[in-house]
Amino acid sequence: MNYSSLESYFKTKFKKDIVVDSIHSTNYTKQSCVDVEKLSFSIHVPYEQLKSWHEVKQTVASSCSYVQLLNVFVGKSYPTRIKENCSRIENLLRVSCSKAAKQLAGTSGRKRENLLDKVKSIAVLQDELLTVSSICHLESEVSRLEKENGLMRSQNVVLDIKHQQASTLATRLEAKLDQASTDIEKLKEDNRSLYDVIQSISPQAHFEDKGKNISEVGKRQQERKLKTLKTKVEQVLWFSESYGLHLDTVNFVDNCGKPYGLSFGGKTGKSYKELPVEEQQKVEQILYIMDKFCIGEATYHELTCCLGGRNLPRSYLIKECKEDINKLVYIERTPGEPNGAALNFCDELRCVIEKMIEKDETLAETTFKVKISGDGAKMTRVTNFIIITFSILNDENTVMSAKGNHTVAVIKGHEDYHLLKTSCSKIFDDINKLTKAGKIKVKDKDVSIEMFLEGDYKFLLLVLGCKGATSDHACIWCKIHKLLRWDMSKGMDYWVENEFRSLQDIREYILTKSLVNQALGWDTKENLNKAPKDRTTKHLSDLTNSIRECGVTFDVWEKKDGDGRGSGIYDFTSLMGSDKKILMKSLPEKLPEVLKPGRASKSVVKLWKDFNEIYKMMNECNPSNERIKEFFEKARAWVQLFVSLGGEVAGFGKQQVTPYMHCLVYHVPQFMKKHNGMRKFSGQGVEKNNDDARRFHLTKSNKWDAPKDILLGSKRQQIFGEHERVRRQYRKRSAEYWSQTIKETRSKRRRVSKIPSPGQQETESQITTLEIENLQVWEIKEKLKDLGIQTRFRKIEKLREILRQALVTE
Repeated sequence: MNYSSLESYFKTKFKKDIVVDSIHSTNYTKQSCVDVEKLSFSIHVPYEQLKSWHEVKQTVASSCSYVQLLNVFVGKSYPTRIKENCSRIENLLRVSCSKAAKQLAGTSGRKRENLLDKVKSIAVLQDELLTVSSICHLESEVSRLEKENGLMRSQNVVLDIKHQQASTLATRLEAKLDQASTDIEKLKEDNRSLYDVIQSISPQAHFEDKGKNISEVGKRQQERKLKTLKTKVEQVLWFSESYGLHLDTVNFVDNCGKPYGLSFGGKTGKSYKELPVEEQQKVEQILYIMDKFCIGEATYHELTCCLGGRNLPRSYLIKECKEDINKLVYIERTPGEPNGAALNFCDELRCVIEKMIEKDETLAETTFKVKISGDGAKMTRVTNFIIITFSILNDENTVMSAKGNHTVAVIKGHEDYHLLKTSCSKIFDDINKLTKAGKIKVKDKDVSIEMFLEGDYKFLLLVLGCKGATSDHACIWCKIHKLLRWDMSKGMDYWVENEFRSLQDIREYILTKSLVNQALGWDTKENLNKAPKDRTTKHLSDLTNSIRECGVTFDVWEKKDGDGRGSGIYDFTSLMGSDKKILMKSLPEKLPEVLKPGRASKSVVKLWKDFNEIYKMMNECNPSNERIKEFFEKARAWVQLFVSLGGEVAGFGKQQVTPYMHCLVYHVPQFMKKHNGMRKFSGQGVEKNNDDARRFHLTKSNKWDAPKDILLGSKRQQIFGEHERVRRQYRKRSAEYWSQTIKETRSKRRRVSKIPSPGQQETESQITTLEIENLQVWEIKEKLKDLGIQTRFRKIEKLREILRQALVTE
């Protein structure tokens, strides 16, 4: 029995102790027909201890017998022991412990107290006790075994010395064997050289070709003949080296005048490692571009075969370079059943920090802020990956881009608590160790680090082991109940905790969804007393067109049931981050035209405008305390206005206040104050990294080991990051052009695939009736001038083309 693992359990104190006395149960003597004189004593064990023994036997003491447990607890108060091989008492204890545990299971109150007061009496026979003579025999046996153990240890020392001597001798013999192998190879090389010389000076009488001429055979036979001719030319001209000359090229012409050339300049192709440094860098640059833009090897091979691609490195060099880099990257499988691949988190973090210190040595004395991120990414209709990344917040220029987020694990599967717990266990252990230490060793020097956890709210809840966002206590920074989230009467510091959370769902699932529901409700109300053929979705179409006029692609559709019929549930386009910013800026001006007139419509417009201001304030860098307080007041007023619309507009009210809104008011100001702004905690870089992984998975992976392919591609881009082109700085001089004019210009472009509207069809009919071909130059210019177009073109064909396009656009 392993007493060290049960040492803490043996110190457990129970309400009642085990009692040993000479009072025997008459039932046992009668039923078992045992003489009273053969009974030594009786042991009275409380039910509490019996239940405890049953539990510990099922968990940590499975190899321990019940008699051993009884001896330990009896030996605390009485100098007696029972034989461990006593099967009668072992079976009796096993049945009693199981019975006690079964009776106590599920009980409480008075009934449980009464059961705990009960005891089990066990009569012990004299021949079941461990006698003094047997104990002495065991002690003598133990001392004998200890002496034998000491003798074995001394013999092991001698064997270790002999083993070391044998290892040293084996090492010497291996060195001699390696030297002998080297000498043998050298002799073989000399023999081959001598054999070549002998062959070259021997008389050759088989140079002529007795087959067809080279012009009379096919391409494959021509290649074979040229290869044979090349060998024979080398044999014939073996003496050229005696003149200090080496064969370079030999040219021939066949009977038809077609030229043929033989090259003797050594190998026709070189490996990647044999190339000069400049050529290797060129290959690395091309490989970096191929990985970044997901260009396949077949595509590049075809490009090198074109006339313009002759100066490009051969495709086999690119492949060799990629294979050499892949060998330097150690990737291991993640634990658990799901397919996954991971890099060593500590090594990757150390590598990134080391590169940053090499660029700026002053960073060695600062604290590196490491942000750990995780997100689920949908690769295809049936494939989902969980991607774990990290970024350094000190480098604010790259933290919002894909190259600033370094992938350390890719796991195939949906976001799930048990999947994250098993597959990411090693990574989480490394992160916890670094967090506890607060430092990492880089080039034999400790560098201070501070860890942050970032992700969407679903990921944060999963990692923390919490329930969903709809649970009663969904906030992960305070214990507020969901029914109290609407209460904005508390001060800014009332719910003070630390961390950060995204606001994506506020824009998508509250503001946008509320507008769609209002339009649907308005259409339903107007179509109530209309025939099915007269029913329309006018207000929903007006809302959709207003959003599209802002330059955002947007659609609303009804979900289908299993039988293909309408379910009455509507969904809409999920907008990207840039589209949401455009919507917050441009849509409020158009909302009065599509919302139902009244006080509520003005409040909805105000909600959109105020949230746009709140969003801009939250993204400010280094905000002052006054600015943070102003942010808190604006956010609180925004939620209060949202709550006040309950009962008037669908989708508003106390019940619709989400954890995101609560965090926006009471937690985000604290984060802004502590971390000097929230912009660095944006998930934009994580999403861009997911997009790169999705593109790589769809275009450059054969899906056999997709997680490993994604990690290798990401690692190669990190290694060859120095080859990235430095982009030219561009300054947007006219903000109006980029925000408004460019959209208007693009909207005027004619789309061939678009169904023309009735107005466009009428315009096209006017164009066909108009006799543009019969107009003179000055007449075309007059019409263009009426349309507001000034041009210096004089050719009538160009002017006619401009007029046609202008009339179509008009």
